[in-house]
Amino acid sequence: MPDFNRSIHNWGRENGVDIRYSEVQNGPANNPTWTVTYIRDGYPGTPIGQGSAPTKKEAKQHAAEQACIAVGAPLVNW
Repeated sequence: MPDFNRSIHNWGRENGVDIRYSEVQNGPANNPTWTVTYIRDGYPGTPIGQGSAPTKKEAKQHAAEQACIAVGAPLVNW
């Protein structure tokens, strides 16, 4: 199974691009929705991937998957 988070960060390192992400929690603490957004350094207003899920880990993987697709990053398996 691909590790999208590792894949997008490896792509950034190999291409000299700083990849950053932000995490936002919405909703009540007992039933949150996490939204994670990936951006390329230098393009703060242009997300390359975004994902939402009940856990931070899932949201991060969804966002990283979208970022990998956006930049054509090769996938790293777990």
